[in-house]
Amino acid sequence: MRRAVASIILVLCSLPVAAQQELRAGAGRDWKTITTDNFLVHYGDEEIRERALEVAAWLEDAYLKQGEALGAKLRRPAHCFVYRSVNAFQATTLFEDGLPEGVGGVTEFFQDRIAVPCVGSDKLMQRVVQHEFTHQLMLNEYHSWKIPSFPLAKEVLLPEWFVEGLAEYQSQDVDSWDLMFIRDAVLDGRLHHLQNLHGFGHLNPHEIREAYTTGCLALRHLEKTYGDGSVKRLFRAFAGFPWPASTKLKPITKKGYRELDDEFQAALKAAFTEQAAGTSGPEAYATALTKKDSYYRRWNLSPRFSPDGKRIAYLSDRSGLWSVHVIDADGSGRTSPLLFQAGEFVEFADSSPSGVSWSPDGKRVAFVGEWGQKKDVYTCGTGPLTPIKRLGFRFEEMSSPAWSPDGKQVAFSGLKAGRTDIWVGDVESGSLQQLTKDRRHDDHPCWSPDGKSIVYASEEKGQTDLYVLNVATGESVPLTATEANEITPQFSPDGKLLAYSSDAGGIFNVWVMELDGGLAQRVTNVPCGAGSPSWGLNGEMAFTNYRHGEFHIWKMTLGLEASEWKPVPSGEPGEGYADLFARPADKFTIGPLSDRWHFDFLLPLGLVNLASASTLTGRQVVAASASVVGTMDGVRVDANLGYVNLMLPVGFLVDIFNRNSEFEERDSVRREHQFGFLAGTILPIDPYRRILLGYTLYENRIKYEDRDLHNEDPRNAALVVAATHHNVRSRGLNPVGGWHLTLGASWFAHGLGSHERRTNYFWSHRQYIEVYEDIVVAFGSSGNLSFGPHADATDAADVIRGYRRGRIWGDKAASGFLEVRFPIVRDINWSMPGQVFLLKDIRGYVFADAGFITDDHANRALRRWYHDDWRHSVGGGAYVELWLLETIPVPIGFEIAKPTDSHQPLTVRLTVGIAF
Repeated sequence: MRRAVASIILVLCSLPVAAQQELRAGAGRDWKTITTDNFLVHYGDEEIRERALEVAAWLEDAYLKQGEALGAKLRRPAHCFVYRSVNAFQATTLFEDGLPEGVGGVTEFFQDRIAVPCVGSDKLMQRVVQHEFTHQLMLNEYHSWKIPSFPLAKEVLLPEWFVEGLAEYQSQDVDSWDLMFIRDAVLDGRLHHLQNLHGFGHLNPHEIREAYTTGCLALRHLEKTYGDGSVKRLFRAFAGFPWPASTKLKPITKKGYRELDDEFQAALKAAFTEQAAGTSGPEAYATALTKKDSYYRRWNLSPRFSPDGKRIAYLSDRSGLWSVHVIDADGSGRTSPLLFQAGEFVEFADSSPSGVSWSPDGKRVAFVGEWGQKKDVYTCGTGPLTPIKRLGFRFEEMSSPAWSPDGKQVAFSGLKAGRTDIWVGDVESGSLQQLTKDRRHDDHPCWSPDGKSIVYASEEKGQTDLYVLNVATGESVPLTATEANEITPQFSPDGKLLAYSSDAGGIFNVWVMELDGGLAQRVTNVPCGAGSPSWGLNGEMAFTNYRHGEFHIWKMTLGLEASEWKPVPSGEPGEGYADLFARPADKFTIGPLSDRWHFDFLLPLGLVNLASASTLTGRQVVAASASVVGTMDGVRVDANLGYVNLMLPVGFLVDIFNRNSEFEERDSVRREHQFGFLAGTILPIDPYRRILLGYTLYENRIKYEDRDLHNEDPRNAALVVAATHHNVRSRGLNPVGGWHLTLGASWFAHGLGSHERRTNYFWSHRQYIEVYEDIVVAFGSSGNLSFGPHADATDAADVIRGYRRGRIWGDKAASGFLEVRFPIVRDINWSMPGQVFLLKDIRGYVFADAGFITDDHANRALRRWYHDDWRHSVGGGAYVELWLLETIPVPIGFEIAKPTDSHQPLTVRLTVGIAF
């Protein structure tokens, strides 16, 4: 009986805090709708009205261009939700689980909805709008709306390299940043084959971006090699049954999948080898300060010399989340203690190429961090036990902090009303001053040594130049006006030179400019990309270099050649960027949003059946689900009907459940039927912690063969309180850090409508520590203590692995475990023909469990380790990580366990999981 309540609580407590916070802050949001000929564009904040009107215009223009290019049409007006920031977008209620970090836009299957956040860059935002609209066209062309579940089933069969590649191909030409990753992969011979990109679910971090661009370049190769209209023909070919993809490509190319892939990769290699001719790595003139120390690819960004030139602070994702690190600048490789670890006081640091800045006295480092859907500038000390301090600027989006020479202010790039500008904040008071106010995307501010001016990068019409701002007057004038993009400027200590990154020639490199005379010269000439320069003392410079899939920190001593100084060229943006423009926005009409109900989907998937309906904004949802779980001992069938209302000041939810199970226990068969509901609310405290308050009422009937238990008083009713903390970090499907804790209690009483009286206290704790790469020590405990005349009974098999169900019971149970997880073989990436299954990893583990099951007082068992109620077991296992169609994980586990306190036999368990 306890298991019914506890399992529901665990599910409800796992609901995303992001969506709850968005709801709590925006429950009364007054959504408006911009109506155009083909779109309904919704926005909930009046300050982004101008930006939403631009999105409406961009969508109409994108439909005009992309609809004609692909021969596709919308079946009905499509919906687009515009959010005021990336954080508000990630907390959207359109999707049950919110959206993870790194997602720039999203298309929802069943209600013709796309969602995009406001960002300061017109180029990036237009690219996202076009990208998501391409998905919308694909959904309209490929899926029959007569069967609502068909879109999801078909989406799994479409190759993801084509789905995402076409969206990139239609949105914009790839830029220098995207090509840097592909050029490096091609030169290393490690670019993923198209056959292994049917889905992206199995890819490691940093590989997904490469996969998007690979798909785009593959379609570009198709159009160039096999004639105009080849991409359109392939788009139409996938309108039928889309799998296998080779049957769709062969009529166009007359080649098999692998043959076409080899041709495509050979073309890329020839092009990039020619582009990289004459370049060289920095080994000849620079020293690497960070080196490859991991099986996985790591990025180290934004190096900044300390004022005394002895240390370099930088950002690194080596822990899985962006954090601040410090390394000695002498090349010895010695590192200072980690200044800031993501997940402890801040969710993560912002990974801007200008992401850290030293205070003038060298005692603190500033960075932008996120906590609770807001960003701020934080400072961390360089000594032991120095606390992290938040400066109190509080923007939803901000980046690139730069400490002023007098230490009193920090300049940064902040987003307001859909535009990014340069701001300065007072370190002590937190007061703010906006320095730029224009339609350009302003970022990467850098103070001059005298504190009188700020140089920053500003994007206009898709191209970024450097500007210099007079702090006293607020006047800005362009410093460069080139065809290339210049970013991350940094003044030399004497203020006479300016270092920056430029993609002149198609490859990002470090350049140095004379501020008097406007002459510049390139100081690196690498094959893939270099940037984020930082000046030290005596002509030293630190920078990042991208090679072999990783960003690393390098240091060099500049030797500027007089003959290399050349005038900074001037020009207009290249042809790779075409600014979208459509009919004047004053032709559109604006009115309140009609938050109608819509049937989302009916998904028959064998053992799992799902149905759902929601309002357009996703603030009310009704969902039904059913599942069947079978083991060697029996079978269990669960059915749930849930309702969630996110329109109230606090979210309200109801879950109606019906559970039937039949298990063999000893020499009898145990049948159990539970039916009831749980209603309540979840109160988020911060991004990791939440509280559930609820009421449950259910009937529970148990039969052993012909013996009926609890038939006289089967009704149970209780008040439930539970609190959770969850900040577990995972690498793919594998937890590698953080911890989870659930604490709760339930009170069953006659006054609540229950025929039974008892009090249950329950908990579950799991901690993960990565002692070495992919070698994880996991430990924790769980338990249930039940008191009262109708105390719950717990089966030993529920708390100790290796026990057979139905052998040992008790109304007080607690257990702990210790587990060591390790890789056996990683990244096998063996794909079956047709991409039906991909074998990725094989991993193993060993464990020890210990605990007690008792009807006695629990403290008596705890005081005596040799008490008869103590149980323990040891075992180990392995699991194979398979991916169905390279999209859906199908882990297969094999476990052997042996109770060490009894004569119960060795147990063997085989499990197969599938998640949709």
